[in-house]
Amino acid sequence: MEMTMRAGVRPDARKKVVPGFERQVAGYLDEAARTLPDDVSRRLAQARACALAGPLPPAQRLRLGVLGVPVLRSALLAAGVVFTFLFGQYWGMVSQVQEYRAVDTALLIDDLPIDAYLDPDFRAWLQRQEQES
Repeated sequence: MEMTMRAGVRPDARKKVVPGFERQVAGYLDEAARTLPDDVSRRLAQARACALAGPLPPAQRLRLGVLGVPVLRSALLAAGVVFTFLFGQYWGMVSQVQEYRAVDTALLIDDLPIDAYLDPDFRAWLQRQEQES
């Protein structure tokens, strides 16, 4: 079986269209276009003229792509991702410093002798205490 379907439309679908259907649709669209505001009609006419003029020359396409909105949107998205990453790194560093400050303050306030801080078992006890809290 040959696959000739494209975009969900069967090749024989055009044969089943009611004769004159295109003219009816065009008539309805023309009737609805008469009720549009003038500025909308003007913009539609400009867009239609631009579309009928054909594709843009390659130099003009390049200029629109480099200086146009899609590039600006991509640049802003990339800047947002970089900012989010850097802010996350900064926030992680700040929270780590606050944790170290709390441990240092607790150790300095406590009345333990200096030898207790050098004992490896004391370090293990500190780590257990930190994990429990």
